[in-house]
Amino acid sequence: ARVTTGLLVIPLPLSNGIFLCIAYSYVSSLAIIRGAVYIALSETISLCSSTIVRDRDAPGSRVAVRLNLFRVIVPGAPYRNQTARELKASLGVVRETRFLHLRMFLLFVLVATAFASSEEDPQGAWLLASKTPQSVYGVEGMDYVVEYGLYNVGDRPAVKITLDDRNSYPSTYFEAVRGMLQVNVERLNPGENFTHAVVLRPTHPGLFNFTAAQITYRPDLNSNQIRSGLTTTPGEAYVYRLVEYERRFASKFQYFGIFFLMMAPFTLGAFLLYVNSLRQHFVEEPTAVAKKTTKAH
Repeated sequence: ARVTTGLLVIPLPLSNGIFLCIAYSYVSSLAIIRGAVYIALSETISLCSSTIVRDRDAPGSRVAVRLNLFRVIVPGAPYRNQTARELKASLGVVRETRFLHLRMFLLFVLVATAFASSEEDPQGAWLLASKTPQSVYGVEGMDYVVEYGLYNVGDRPAVKITLDDRNSYPSTYFEAVRGMLQVNVERLNPGENFTHAVVLRPTHPGLFNFTAAQITYRPDLNSNQIRSGLTTTPGEAYVYRLVEYERRFASKFQYFGIFFLMMAPFTLGAFLLYVNSLRQHFVEEPTAVAKKTTKAH
């Protein structure tokens, strides 16, 4: 048996923890029941104040005899000759005492659980399985890589391990290019891991739910018990069409290259016309050396 507290799983053998809890609850049952009765009684007095006769001018006023609730629930209770204020104070002390007993009982349960958790877990092989897509996007006609991992955290070797993920990637929508979706492993020793990768090629676009892969194994060499489990789940993923993927995510270098080749003739032609126009309409001023040569002649 196991007791789950939040994210912590604590094994609780029946021979220790539960037996101690039952024994203590049997001993404390009478005190808890009496505490609950007194608490309910005090709340009844607080709510049903009309049934209590108070005389503020006459000190030491007594509880009216018509409050027969004491005689029905707690016969022979020692509170009949007390005033209403003294009765409430007495019940308040009783309530605090009973709550203290309840807190001590809960503390005892936690301590028994802590001692029970110190015992060893059941022996055998325990496998942790993961499933991780290595490709960021699924594209129609392109490779999609999925990696599986197995890790033995137990103290015995796991044998006859089977990993099956054919339900996540049916053959009608995915083509297995490299690797298999059903793998058999003969043995995985304690502390060892096993990694397997599959290369798939989607044949149809759309939204797919990639569920967990199923694993089965035997926890020991001589064991006939078959344990089963699931890997992690990637969740839903969308397989894009090739044209849509290239438009959204692919590199735009080829488009810029085509645009440059288309605009180069027009840009180069305009530049040549501009240079020719400069040569025809603008004459360069003679330099100082040219002026001196002209004067000498």
